[in-house]
Amino acid sequence: MALATRGSNVSLSAVRRALTTGFDSGKVALPVLPRVSSRVMTMANDPNADVADLSDLIHQDQSLAGNVLRIANSAAYCIGEPVVSLKQAVMRLGMNTVSEIAVAACLMGKDFQTPGYEDYRKRMLVHAFIAGGFGKELARQKRRNVEAMFLCGLLHSIGKPVVLRVICDLQKGARSLLPPGDVIPLVEAFQHRAAGMVAKAWGLPEQVRVTAMFHETPEQAPAFADETLMTALAARLATWVVNSLPDDAEDPRAFPEWEPLSFYPDEVDAVLERREALEQSASIFMS
Repeated sequence: MALATRGSNVSLSAVRRALTTGFDSGKVALPVLPRVSSRVMTMANDPNADVADLSDLIHQDQSLAGNVLRIANSAAYCIGEPVVSLKQAVMRLGMNTVSEIAVAACLMGKDFQTPGYEDYRKRMLVHAFIAGGFGKELARQKRRNVEAMFLCGLLHSIGKPVVLRVICDLQKGARSLLPPGDVIPLVEAFQHRAAGMVAKAWGLPEQVRVTAMFHETPEQAPAFADETLMTALAARLATWVVNSLPDDAEDPRAFPEWEPLSFYPDEVDAVLERREALEQSASIFMS
């Protein structure tokens, strides 16, 4: 519900009060997980799922189908002849990658549009995609569930675009928008509550909800302690990449999360070697 009448402005304090009231009451408009994306995620984790059935399902969502074909034909995945059918694309990418594309695509959908703050939102999404990639690599090194950790990394900040979208809705009709410098602290303040609500609404795995709510304070996580700490590390590594920090500016090998997760130096090096590939993957998803 907008706070502004057309041509008027909204104060920072009014937006903060509205957010507090909305989250306290649980009456916040949450984005809807698209039906096709939800079914793709379920099917990709079903060992009995068939490539043809998954292709038929993706056909029902034109936007998702276009993303799958585009990514399958991108430089990162294209070897040999271009694919021309969804079945070929699914076979080339693999069902798990297609599931990742489905989740990523819904984060870029209309329910997450934030007019006036698109640069900030895009930076958040790039960070999330790279965190998902690092989460997967961290899990691979420790022989954990790589798909689950990708989802934890990708959705660790799911509350941020949700809060940003609510702030946009509150300012509909306003003569001018609150500057990002005022909005970002609000997003940070309410993101964890939003993450818990959207995880429940979407029926996400419990570890995704916990890691999204506690990745900034992993010592307070009520469960999934290693997964939360691993997500915290993935997010920190993503910040290192997004901010284009060279190794000597903030040595990622010195991050304190490595030790309690029992990473050996060669495993740390293997994770950090993924930096360039993850940057390229993020650019593909965001193009």
